[in-house]
Amino acid sequence: MCGLVNLNAAWQFASAEDSSRIGFTPLMNSSKRLRNRVSRVYSPQPSVDPGGISPLASVSRNRSFSLITRYFNLQSSPDSRLLSKTFRIPVIIFGINDKCNRMPPNSISVVTVEISRKIHYYIKEHYETFRKGQYFVTTIKDVARHAGVSVTTVSRALNGHDDVSPETRRRIQEVAEQLGYSPNIAARTLVSKKSRTIGLLLSALTRNSVKDNIVFEVLCGMNDRAAEFEYDLVLFNTTPQKQRQKSYKALCKERGVDGVIMMGMRLDDPYLEEMLHASFPCVLIDIPIERKKNIGYVTADNVQGAMDAVNHLIDYGHRHIGMINGHAQAAVSIQRLEGYRKALERRGIPFNERYVEDGGFREEGGKEAAFRLLTSCPELTAIFCASDLMALGALQAVRALNKRVPEDISIVGFDNIVAAQYCTPALTTVNQDKYQMGYIAAAMLIDMLEGRQVQRYREMPAELIVRSSTGPARKK
Repeated sequence: MCGLVNLNAAWQFASAEDSSRIGFTPLMNSSKRLRNRVSRVYSPQPSVDPGGISPLASVSRNRSFSLITRYFNLQSSPDSRLLSKTFRIPVIIFGINDKCNRMPPNSISVVTVEISRKIHYYIKEHYETFRKGQYFVTTIKDVARHAGVSVTTVSRALNGHDDVSPETRRRIQEVAEQLGYSPNIAARTLVSKKSRTIGLLLSALTRNSVKDNIVFEVLCGMNDRAAEFEYDLVLFNTTPQKQRQKSYKALCKERGVDGVIMMGMRLDDPYLEEMLHASFPCVLIDIPIERKKNIGYVTADNVQGAMDAVNHLIDYGHRHIGMINGHAQAAVSIQRLEGYRKALERRGIPFNERYVEDGGFREEGGKEAAFRLLTSCPELTAIFCASDLMALGALQAVRALNKRVPEDISIVGFDNIVAAQYCTPALTTVNQDKYQMGYIAAAMLIDMLEGRQVQRYREMPAELIVRSSTGPARKK
């Protein structure tokens, strides 16, 4: 790469109205002797396009530091001291002399430019970008100067503050668009000490998680609400093993998030206990904890949803109703088991511990649990499952035992995943609005981050969806 510099672009910030008069002559028009001398300075390839330009050099020693730091914002960088270690590159210029004074357009000068070793290696690494001329970095100061307003006014206009007049805002937006300005997110984060980023922390996310659409729908709701407030969203996964290796506080700082939404956490996960003592705002999904001002939760009414499912089976005449639950360390398992027991007791049916098995919220786990229930308790005529995935497994177990759904065994699920309406027979289930849960969780977290009054505990209704997997109890 040669040392040819295009001041037509490099000096826009200093003299935009005269930029058409200032520039370097193409290297191809210079003498062969000088051209060879320049190209030997450093070049990543034998032949260099004369359009290969670098804004990282200046035509005098006094100006080199300011020009380089202007483009790459190195004023406060601890590496600025490296600028004193420079390469010297001879070039031909016209329209300006070595003192940075304008001259007649046809005048020609030969000067030596200085370029730091740090920038030298940066140019070599990003040669294609510079060759195409994609190197001019517009700052908020450039927008302010061209718009004729202060930097503060530009900042407030572009960030939507209402104390800027519509006319001024429009002018600033037009100038920003013309100059191709985009805010420096890293700089904004340093100033405000906020990244405007929220995280979704999931526990034990695996490939099998794609079998249901719960996480995806929650994520869609979160993303839509975050976008409305111009927040970014990041997703990170954890396991109990990872939680013992890295603290919750360290993870949040490492990922640079302002707040976290937790989903799928076990009640014995280390992060759940750490979260109670951390200062990071947090919203829990399906884990009702009411202890601190910086903690909120969103959940479905799992108790009522389970009661509606079991009452539906009782209304069909079922009296021997089994349950396939998740596991003891899931808050929703505890709540749905409570709803199952309440429905039985209120209808005068005694609770039988033998009728309850855990399936771990897995399809295979639901199949195995159904086998155990139907072989050890042949009197069962219906099964309520705490998730649709386990219900799909239960359907497979019933067929494997040469029984029919719903003629021999009625099955109800919970969640209303997409697959529930397409299986055979279509699954009766309890619907929870997963998208809305994500949307509300993100809104709650952002309100907490921005200091607004917020209802920190939300319980959403669950709705029974009746399909073909339930029917009247079989006659003995």
